[in-house]
Amino acid sequence: MSTTTRSDALRAFTHRIQEILPAEVYLLDAHPYEGDDENLHVAIIADVDNDQLNEAQPTLAQAVENTNIALDFDPLLVYHVGQPHNQLAEVARREGVQL
Repeated sequence: MSTTTRSDALRAFTHRIQEILPAEVYLLDAHPYEGDDENLHVAIIADVDNDQLNEAQPTLAQAVENTNIALDFDPLLVYHVGQPHNQLAEVARREGVQL
């Protein structure tokens, strides 16, 4: 059983993401396009070009994996990445809670 609280894990996750990219991180109520499930969804809205976003993907995935390990995969953290002008950003800003 994990001794890390969800709040602490999300705080550390957000800090790590913002070390990687200039980004806003939002906690979402559910999957942004498919509806509710049992997972914990976050949207990472990064104000960078596609190349920088693609280069950051392995590091972002590692940050998510580390957070899932800290939470003992309960709930599973799932991340969605977008840029400020796309549909994910609109959904995150309208329905999410910025971390």
